[in-house]
Amino acid sequence: MVLVKELDGTGSQDIFTILSIGPHYSTDQIINVISFSLLFHWLNVMYPPRSHTTHAPVRRPLSQAGHSPIATPTTPDRGRSPAIATPTSFSKLLTPIGGPRKRELKLIALQYCLRILDQWERKPSTCSDDDLVMACLYESIRVLELLCDIDHSLTHGVFPAIKKVYTQVSQDPSQVPVMLNLISFFLHHGKTEVYDPDPAVHSFFTSILPHTFQDPNVAFEVVNFCITNLAMLCPATKLFTKYFPGLLKILAWYPQTFITEFLQLLPAFLSEQTTSEVLHSVLDLPCLAAVLQLQHYSVLGLSECSSSYPKSIAAFCDPSFKLMFGHFLRDSVGRGDTIDKLGQMHGLLMEFNSHPRVIAAAEVVPLLLRVFFRTILTVGSHDLVSSLISVILERVTQLSFIASYQKDVRIVLSEQVLQMFRAYPSLIVDHCSDITDFVTLRNLNQAKEEFFLHMVWLIGEYASSSYDARCTTRVLVKFHECLESMAYEVSMTMQTPGQQGKFSTRLMLVLMGSLAKIASRCQDLIPRVLLCLNKIVLHEQQLDQAERRVMLTRASELVNILKMPSVALAVLSPPAHSTQRMVTQTQTSLLLQAISHFNKTHITN
Repeated sequence: MVLVKELDGTGSQDIFTILSIGPHYSTDQIINVISFSLLFHWLNVMYPPRSHTTHAPVRRPLSQAGHSPIATPTTPDRGRSPAIATPTSFSKLLTPIGGPRKRELKLIALQYCLRILDQWERKPSTCSDDDLVMACLYESIRVLELLCDIDHSLTHGVFPAIKKVYTQVSQDPSQVPVMLNLISFFLHHGKTEVYDPDPAVHSFFTSILPHTFQDPNVAFEVVNFCITNLAMLCPATKLFTKYFPGLLKILAWYPQTFITEFLQLLPAFLSEQTTSEVLHSVLDLPCLAAVLQLQHYSVLGLSECSSSYPKSIAAFCDPSFKLMFGHFLRDSVGRGDTIDKLGQMHGLLMEFNSHPRVIAAAEVVPLLLRVFFRTILTVGSHDLVSSLISVILERVTQLSFIASYQKDVRIVLSEQVLQMFRAYPSLIVDHCSDITDFVTLRNLNQAKEEFFLHMVWLIGEYASSSYDARCTTRVLVKFHECLESMAYEVSMTMQTPGQQGKFSTRLMLVLMGSLAKIASRCQDLIPRVLLCLNKIVLHEQQLDQAERRVMLTRASELVNILKMPSVALAVLSPPAHSTQRMVTQTQTSLLLQAISHFNKTHITN
């Protein structure tokens, strides 16, 4: 019999555990301590959990928390008189277990972990024991959660102890791993005890995470918690749809560390109410990284930072910009929209355009956008997709201050907007006014030309009554006037000395093609389109010889096709079930298509 003490130095009142302190340890006590490190995995193998939760090993090493003893089958009685802790022989429990012995192990594990929760409440006599105590608490809660998965009848007895621990650590920023373990317990077993985990989630993500996310250990624990409990968090709480701005701070601060995890989490952020805000937040990730860096500098008060980023730091400290910066630093959804002031914000943060963290955050955005749109097109409704068109048209002209980021994002948006209109062609009518407002010279420059060109092509491709009966003559005329005006303006710009390279010949070819397509569907417009095509070709004297030849060929083809309205309708207006993609080869001959159509019709007749 060996006398041992509790953490606070008082005599032990219960069974020996890893947290019991003595001058020396017997063989059984050493086995007891070593066994604790095996307990979780031992139980996980012996008792397949009855719930759907899979308890995979945690990726984080637990140091001392991995040690775990198996104690005597004495039921802890917290009100009993002090007793001498006696060592128990564990050698018989290390032999193959089955039948009664297997049930005995489950009860011993339960009693042992509850005993550790009891010991944790005592203040360690030496500060060096603090980390060990919290690590053992973490592991004990983890084992208790597994035990409740194995046998749901244990939950009722364990739940009060878990709630008591949560009450004591819920406001302690240093106990994030334990806190997340407790929230995980509430998620998986709160329903049994009619306990709502949402307040615990709200408290953590509004009171704890905003002040601790820059700690790499906290960031890892939070992301790992979200990934591990993804299936439970979505239906049981509003964590992802309500607190995704706070989670995105982790990605903005560690953009190269958690890319894979956030690609997996991003679909959970989306709902009918949050889709637009998520898109804004993803596009603003470089700005968020810059603002977080500013906040970090302001807290540290580094003098050298003031010389490197004087304008940005001065703006961050200026009360008049508090609301604007506060939008990016928000922890939950629905706190305003700074779309009208994005240009000003980009100017204030321009000094960070070469900061490594900001550049790394910018490189993540195209990957997130592809996952975002793939999710929307897979599970989103027509109305949800439609709500994003105006956002895209707004944001494509207001992107962050990094040139490479702007180029990459516009390429992705160009690709995805094609997919959106291909899936829902009626969007062309739904957003007729938005599109015609966008397709103007003020929104066109070399950097934006690719996206602009795609929008022009979409008008010609999907502005047809074969896709949507609402696409009437009035709608076609409106699109025609928009494109005709653009064609003349681009043509004049390309003729201006010194401006010849401002726009590509490809843009003019797409404009000409879209005008011809619309004219084929509204024959009253054919004379105007023919006149426009002839004028454009006559005025393109400043072009390179090869480019001029291409434009002449295409214009000649379109003119000849439009002179045969019935053929033009068949060639330039594909049926609604067509899956053709955008064709940009300048060698494609429309006359060959017309001849082929004529031959097929002639043979049929």
